[in-house]
Amino acid sequence: RLKERKTIRVNPNSFGKKSWSFVIFFAVVYFGSFQISLLLPYDERYMAPVWISSGISLAVFLVTSRKHWLLISIGLIAIGGLAFLVLDFPFLTGIGFVSAEVLGSLATAWLLVYEFGENPELHTAKEIFVLIGAIFFCNIFSGFTGAIIATNALNIPFWDYWKYWWISNVTGMILVTPFIVSWSKYGFNGKKIHWLRIAEFVGFLLIWCLVSRLMLTPSVDLYSHVISLRPYMTTVLLVWPAFRFGLQGVTIACVLMAI
Repeated sequence: RLKERKTIRVNPNSFGKKSWSFVIFFAVVYFGSFQISLLLPYDERYMAPVWISSGISLAVFLVTSRKHWLLISIGLIAIGGLAFLVLDFPFLTGIGFVSAEVLGSLATAWLLVYEFGENPELHTAKEIFVLIGAIFFCNIFSGFTGAIIATNALNIPFWDYWKYWWISNVTGMILVTPFIVSWSKYGFNGKKIHWLRIAEFVGFLLIWCLVSRLMLTPSVDLYSHVISLRPYMTTVLLVWPAFRFGLQGVTIACVLMAI
């Protein structure tokens, strides 16, 4: 079944200057994502609430050819091990954590490629639902590997670490992967965008940030006597960018909310 699938938009099988620029760029971003994740509030014994590198590794697999996945996996594990070493983690422990993360991303990417072919664009509801389901499922098993390493190397309770692993990796993939894939597929062409559309998008972002702030700030009791504000209510606003700006607009909104 995999052999019948064809690349949808790009040809990732040839490596030129642009391809190597892509590799270097994502290597730097992947390395830096470990530091960025740890800027978020977290318990030092566990992972950050959003593990950004997991979303980056999954996105890299989705925008490249399967023939390069082995080399990409080795490269990600080496970069991640170095990043953990910089963070004062034992080198082998860091390699173990990154290997588990990369295997989870690789398994998720394989399920998507099996269903939709190489380089899925994630622009249909079916692709998004399969992506989320694959992320949930594959991180169950990668979490077992991460928790085993944490239990033996760091003396952390198995199920506690598994829970944190699953949540942080799932959140990182759902937030980061669609953002990277959508922008790598479609890019940005300012010449084809009317200034009214740009103004509309800026207006949406201002409203989105204001509403998100109201919904996610516990101390804000604005109109609480009239309506009970809940974070899930922000999903209603996503209908606006979904119809007007596509996946790119929705992913920007989700990333802004996470920040």
